[in-house]
Amino acid sequence: KSTNFAKNYGCGAKTLSENLGVTLEIATKLSEAYNQAYPGVIEYQKLVQSQLALKGYVTNLYGRRYYLENSTNYYKANNYVIQGTGADALKEVEIKICEYLKDKKSRFILPIHDELALEIAPEEESFVPAKIQELMESIGDTIKYVPMVAEIECTDTNWAEKHE
Repeated sequence: KSTNFAKNYGCGAKTLSENLGVTLEIATKLSEAYNQAYPGVIEYQKLVQSQLALKGYVTNLYGRRYYLENSTNYYKANNYVIQGTGADALKEVEIKICEYLKDKKSRFILPIHDELALEIAPEEESFVPAKIQELMESIGDTIKYVPMVAEIECTDTNWAEKHE
């Protein structure tokens, strides 16, 4: 997981070695193995950075633009496109959930990063969570080739005691 995030931020073997606390030799092998296993990531990064160099901005799948002027930060554009698309997708889902809950006793409480907190009325426990999950997984019109998976967790007490 650490290698994946580091490589998505444009990390090379030296930085990977420092971040993971491993030798340069191991970090180089990890980096090379990652590049071989996921050649599309490198192609994606080059595409995003070439668009940024050409236009001065990149656009996420919802059309939101991200401007970066400092070429030493171009690697951030790769993450902006992914994270920005995810954030906009979650906002789209929040609207759908709020619309769905208008005539229900259950209610949307707040978003927390990439999670949504809801209060489900006891008499709606048999159908509302399943519909919420369906809504969260239904953004296929915008993000067509990446399956979205939403997990439902519950608690009667506090967040630390949540369960599926």
